[in-house]
Amino acid sequence: MNEVRLETRSPEGLRAVTNGANPPGPAVRGSAAAARAALMRRALLLSDIAGTAAAMWIVTLLYQDGINLTQIIALPCAVAFFAKLYGLYDNDEVRIRHATLDEVWQIAACVASLAVIGALIEQLALPGGQRLTFLAAIAVAIVLGRGITRRLVVAATPPERCVLVGSEDDFEVLSRRFERSHHYKAVIIDRLELNEELLRDTDEAREMLRDLVAAHRAERVIVVSKDSSNAGVERALITAGLNVSIAPSFIEIVGNSFVVDDLSGMKLLGVRKPALSRSSLAIKRTFDLALTIPGLILISPLLILITVAIRISSRGPALYRQRRIGRHGYEFTIYKFRSMVEDAHSSRSLLKKLNEADDGLFKIAEDPRVTGVGKLIRKTGLDELPQLFNVLGGSMSLVGPRPLIPEEDARLKGWERFRQNVPPGMTGPWQIGGSSKIPINEMAALDYRYATDWSLWVDIKLLLRTVIFVLGRHSL
Repeated sequence: MNEVRLETRSPEGLRAVTNGANPPGPAVRGSAAAARAALMRRALLLSDIAGTAAAMWIVTLLYQDGINLTQIIALPCAVAFFAKLYGLYDNDEVRIRHATLDEVWQIAACVASLAVIGALIEQLALPGGQRLTFLAAIAVAIVLGRGITRRLVVAATPPERCVLVGSEDDFEVLSRRFERSHHYKAVIIDRLELNEELLRDTDEAREMLRDLVAAHRAERVIVVSKDSSNAGVERALITAGLNVSIAPSFIEIVGNSFVVDDLSGMKLLGVRKPALSRSSLAIKRTFDLALTIPGLILISPLLILITVAIRISSRGPALYRQRRIGRHGYEFTIYKFRSMVEDAHSSRSLLKKLNEADDGLFKIAEDPRVTGVGKLIRKTGLDELPQLFNVLGGSMSLVGPRPLIPEEDARLKGWERFRQNVPPGMTGPWQIGGSSKIPINEMAALDYRYATDWSLWVDIKLLLRTVIFVLGRHSL
């Protein structure tokens, strides 16, 4: 079969390269996308069954409380049944980003359903004294198993091939995000501009879109919709049987921070403000202290060891102090372990040509000012640990927007400054989303959405993803 290459990004160019060239039909796209989805579904099914069985076996060994053959066979199958019931095998085909932590509540519902089944059917009841331990072990095994399974499947399969319906700017922005992020494995192979013909929900438009996807062996079409008049092409894509991801322009700002209001069939979206209520701030502060106080006690020997290593290896203090901008624009002093030579900031102007960050940020991957000990503590994230004292004092939170230095903060204008409505954090969406490769305006958008989407579960997920990112540079 001859490979067809799209030489232009217009519908007319598509006709020119497909007419008479006998391009592959929609089955080519269907086979690639369907095979990827089927592989992921089957791998997750095996992971759920194996994880449940392994958890039951381990807990049985620990408590010396046996389970019968019926339970060994039936309970893993019941987990698989409830996982399917809650849609846990269908998420990956719809999403580009495969993240297990986004499914935790569905997994918890599966385990709760398993407990209900055990209560109703005596033969499937888990041993009473260890029931909670069994259920917790099963939940942990499913989460870990799914995270590892997704990582293996994504690593073993080629990048998902995507075609963008949108502007040249959208193409550049999404391409950069795909290149720099460890969260997903996808590539945008071409772009199609909208015109009146494609906006019509017609058989000809659907056929044209099928030809485009088939010509590139694409698996997904991403539509960046700027106004409601583009709904025609979205309907055409969906009715053509293609995998479709739609990015309405307002989502870029408000994220998931809206609720649907139904006015007799007319849908309105109520958008949350980028700020935390007093009760939310109190919950966030309590959560910070609950983790920070025992955490500092546990790691105090490590803090002392790092302090001694820094003082022995290079001249200067162990701690690095810098003024940063915090909540509501107030300045505070941030603490970090010194990873560079003393007075490194004074030589920053001499290294501008090595700067790898975009749009006002400053970061160099192989910074010549970093010491030997500094390389180690930076690579492991240990240089950030003294910020726990900032959290303890209240100037920072465990999770939140990155606190900027005054020069960087001055670049933010308008809505971008609403990121200051929440306390700055040791980690956040910027730190695990590509860090220095994200331009400052995109970082501000991430922080704005964090402020509007905040919940305690969001903080927990970001903390877990930070640990995974530091340990393996991969998302779960």
